[in-house]
Amino acid sequence: MPIVLLILFASVIVITIVVLSEAARKKRQEDLSNFAAKHSLEFQPTATPESLGIYAPFPLLSLGRSRTVTNAILADTQDTTARLFDYKFTTGSGKHAATHHFSVVYFKSDLLMLPEFSLTQENFFHKIGKVFGMQDINFDTHPKFSSLFLLKGTEEAEIRKFFTSHRLTTLENFGHLCIEANQSRCLIYRVPQIASNDYPGWLEESFKVFSALCEKNDS
Repeated sequence: MPIVLLILFASVIVITIVVLSEAARKKRQEDLSNFAAKHSLEFQPTATPESLGIYAPFPLLSLGRSRTVTNAILADTQDTTARLFDYKFTTGSGKHAATHHFSVVYFKSDLLMLPEFSLTQENFFHKIGKVFGMQDINFDTHPKFSSLFLLKGTEEAEIRKFFTSHRLTTLENFGHLCIEANQSRCLIYRVPQIASNDYPGWLEESFKVFSALCEKNDS
């Protein structure tokens, strides 16, 4: 009898988690749909990178399995394609499986002239990796930037030229963000996922970073 009760109790917990998760998913979709409508933006509850016009080979979009794009908001301007969306993928299997959630903004614009690079948050494992030769492009003039970010790319000289003093100083204010860049396209993303009630700030913040990336190198 104790085993039967234990199984029933575990089943109730699993069902409760599933129900609450589905309720949270629907609430988030409703909130972001309302946010898009309020700002006269198009909303797509489900999408794919391709359906959003994202074709550049961004590393983030090739990680893991069960990759899913939801709650896409099209926030285009006259000269810029902008896509905000939720993104998730799964790594591992069995009891080691983990699902990773991101808030992502994709920009495509002729205003962008970007070297290919990735900018991610510096963490302990990155610092250990650098001891063993992991690439990290640092700037002696901006120790705060170098401590916040791991900057990688194949054309180091070009990347160093792009990251002007003004751009480095600006990006220091956004140490919680990650960026993947490739010519006229970039992804800006955050983990954990942005709460739906924080979306106005997320949209504003993303466009501030986009503006910094668009600045001419003599700024």
